[in-house]
Amino acid sequence: MLLATIQKAESELQIHIYDAIGKRPDGSGVSMEDVVKQLKANREAETVHVRINSGGGYAWEGFGIYNALRDDHRFVRVTIDSLAGSAASVIAMAGDHVAMFETSGIMIHNPYSTVRNGRKKDFESAIQQYETLQGNCVLAYREKTKLDDAKLAELMDSDTYLNAQDALKLGFCDEILTGQKRSPVQLDVSFLSADSESFQQAEKLQAVTTKDQKVMTEERKTEGFDLDEFKKFKATFGAEDAAEYVEAEMSYSDALAKHVVKQGEALAAANKALAEAETKSKELQASLAALDVDGEDSSVDGGDTDADDDDKPKCWADIVKFK
Repeated sequence: MLLATIQKAESELQIHIYDAIGKRPDGSGVSMEDVVKQLKANREAETVHVRINSGGGYAWEGFGIYNALRDDHRFVRVTIDSLAGSAASVIAMAGDHVAMFETSGIMIHNPYSTVRNGRKKDFESAIQQYETLQGNCVLAYREKTKLDDAKLAELMDSDTYLNAQDALKLGFCDEILTGQKRSPVQLDVSFLSADSESFQQAEKLQAVTTKDQKVMTEERKTEGFDLDEFKKFKATFGAEDAAEYVEAEMSYSDALAKHVVKQGEALAAANKALAEAETKSKELQASLAALDVDGEDSSVDGGDTDADDDDKPKCWADIVKFK
C-alpha cells in the first residue's frame, strides 16, 4: 500500500512506502506505477519526502522506483522509519539527503534467483540476469556511498544489516534522527480575542518560536545543508553537476561560469569532430572523382574501355572495398 500526502505548510509531497516492493496477486505492495502517479499528480509540491519501512521485494520494480525518484527535478529527502531492506535499500539511495532514526536499519545483499527447474539455457539466462541485477545494486550503492566495488561485494555477499551508526559511517545515510521535533510549531491564534491576556501570551510565544526557527535555519546553512541553494543548482545544472558544485562550496555565479566553460569545451570537441568528418568526406569525394575519369585515360594499358568501366566501383561501399 502506498500512502501519499501533501504537507501544505512545507509544500512537500510525502510518499510512504510501507509495504513490499512490487504488486502482489492480492493487490498489496508498492509499484513503480504507484510512485510515478503520485509524482506527476503533485507537481505543485516543491520537495519530495519518501518515508520507508519495507523489507524489499521485486528487484526490477525497486530499480524502477529508484530511477523515477532520481529523475525528478525536485529535492528528494528519504527517511528510513524502520527497515530499508533489499530492493527498498536501493530505493533509499535515490535520496539527495537520507536520514535514519537511531533504531532504523538497512539490509543489503546480492539478488536471489527464483530458478529451481529448467534446461541449461534457463540457468544460463538466470545467471545473466543475476549478474545484471548485482551490477545495478553496486551502481546505486556506489553512487551514494562512494565505497569501492570490493567493499560493496564483501557487504553484499551475505545479508548485511547496518544500524544507523554503521550506515552513517559507510555513507549509506547522511543524518541520524533522535526523534525530536526539528522545527517549532507555528500556533494558530486567530480564534483568540486581540485584547485578551491569552492572546498576548500566545503572541509572545509565537515570536519566540519564530526566532528559534530562524536560528535553526542559519545553523543548518552553516552546516552545509542549504536546501534552497541545492534546489536552485539542481534545476540549472542537473543533479550530478549540482552535487559537484555544492560539495566544492561554489557560489551560484562561479558554478554557472564553470558550467558554461564545460559546455564550451563540449561544443569545441563536437565542432572538431565535425571538421574531421568533413575533411574525410572531401577526401572520399576526391577519390571518387579520380576514379571517374574519361574512357581514354582509363584504357592506357590498351585494354577494353567497357571492361575497365565494369571494374570501376559503382557506390560508396565499392569505393571503400576497391581502395
